[in-house]
Amino acid sequence: LQPTSSPKIGQQIYKTINCDYKMRMNSFFSLSLSILYFISLNAETILLDFTKSDISTTSSKWALTNDPVMGGVSFSSWIPDYDNQKGNWDGSVKIVPNLNIPGFCNIMSESKKWPDASGHTHLMIRARSTIPYDGFKVSLAADTLNQQFKCFKADFKMKSNGEWEEIAVPFSSFSNNWSSYNGEPITSCPSDPSVCPTEKNLKDISQIGIWMEGAEGSFYFELQSVRAGNGTVVF
Repeated sequence: LQPTSSPKIGQQIYKTINCDYKMRMNSFFSLSLSILYFISLNAETILLDFTKSDISTTSSKWALTNDPVMGGVSFSSWIPDYDNQKGNWDGSVKIVPNLNIPGFCNIMSESKKWPDASGHTHLMIRARSTIPYDGFKVSLAADTLNQQFKCFKADFKMKSNGEWEEIAVPFSSFSNNWSSYNGEPITSCPSDPSVCPTEKNLKDISQIGIWMEGAEGSFYFELQSVRAGNGTVVF
């Protein structure tokens, strides 16, 4: 029998295999770059996390405020529960008799240098609520001496179905010009960039706060973490 192979056929087979190999490698590198880009895009910076043992991600001191002025009668109790990896907050926002408007309840972390949140687009909150409430707000203080009332503040919504929820609050919805009567923005970030948190502000976060404000009603709220991210929930 005569052999059917030839140098030309061998070269052709080699070229085909080599071409297929290059195509597979290119596809592999493209996929790898896509994965790395996705990870980079969605990487989060932990600001406050009750599930971590690292003291840098927790607050050893908390300030609780229940509308102390003008005869306010709102009340609440805040108990950090590090053993069960959450903070428990329950209470009720009442109508301030002298003003005839809802008061507020507020928890604030200790004042310190929190991790750098710059380079992100959203504040990510993992929390659980068992009582529907219409006045959830979150605040970030940075580059200000009046951290409670000159902070950046934004509203957020919850399903309040007793399940853990991931809430993404755009930094573009925060404003440091808000009403002390109901916490709502007097000037919104989209309408005036001067009230928006800057990249420097996000780098200089000194205090984190949660508010129940501007709506009458009871609440039961459990907080597990606050992170800086890009609006995508990543597990």
